[in-house]
Parts: sequence; C-alpha cells; structure tokens
Amino acid sequence: MVTETLRVAASLRAADLHPEKSLPRFLGRWETSCGQLVRRGLILGAPTIGDQSEVAARAEAAGFDSVWTTEFFHQHGFVRLAAVAGATERVKVGTAIAYAFMRTPLLAASAAMDLDEISRGRMVLGLGSGTRNMNEKWYSVAFDAPPAPRMREAVRLIRAAFAAQKGGGL
Repeated sequence: MVTETLRVAASLRAADLHPEKSLPRFLGRWETSCGQLVRRGLILGAPTIGDQSEVAARAEAAGFDSVWTTEFFHQHGFVRLAAVAGATERVKVGTAIAYAFMRTPLLAASAAMDLDEISRGRMVLGLGSGTRNMNEKWYSVAFDAPPAPRMREAVRLIRAAFAAQKGGGL
C-alpha cells in the first residue's frame, strides 16, 4: 500500500490535484461543517527529492495551500524541504514531523531559519518525538516517557533561538 501511494503521488498531474475535482484520500482535504473547502495540504510521499519537488510544484499550480515533507531514517526532512522550497513560490512549505530529539534544538532552529530564508518566509516547522524504537534503535537516543516535557523544553529552546536571531519570520 505504501509503495502504491508513493507511485501514485509521484505520478500526479496538475489535473489530478485540481481543487474542484474529487481529491485522492491521501491528499489531506479539510472541510467546514457546510462542506466548503478551507485549506489543502499535501504530504510529499514521493520516493525521491526530484519527485517531491515536481509534485510540490504541481500541487502549487493546482491551488494547494501547503506541502509537507517527512523524515525517516533514510530521508532528511529539512534537506528535502530545501529542494521543495526552490521548486515553489507561493505554498507554505513545512516539515510534517521533524524529529525533535535526533538533533539539538539549536540545529533544528538553525535549519528552520535557513529554510525560512530559502523559502522567503514560507517555512512551517512541525516537530515530533518519534517512537521509542525510532529514538533508541535508529538514532541511539534515549527516549523519555512521556516525551512531552522534553518536547516542551526543545520548543522553548527553538523559540529562544528564533527570538535571538529575529526568527527569520518564523
């Protein structure tokens, strides 16, 4: 199923993403209670950076509001987002979930500020803790249960870094 979703996402045409057409379910459609389309965001699941950039450009041309990259042990969300930012001009570009504990808060803040500069103010930073398995087995980072206190501290430090550098608009 994941492979099929990636194949479909990589082969989308602008017509497939048109807001007035019925959207594939993995494209993230939010509606109000009266059925009016409010925002459309696309999580870029295509397998390569080039494919993600192309799908992002098509989503932008079709009127989507935002595009999002993810991270996995073999895919760096910030690096992919830099390419996507270069391929687009209007849509918000964000990390659907950047692992907060796999890098220091200062590294996350500096990456987000650089991306905000590259994207001319369109960066949205989304953070996540990952799972115990991801933290400990993939990245050799201790997992605190519950992760919320550690996440609050990371966000506090990231915000402090933004404030110290005027945040680049974040």
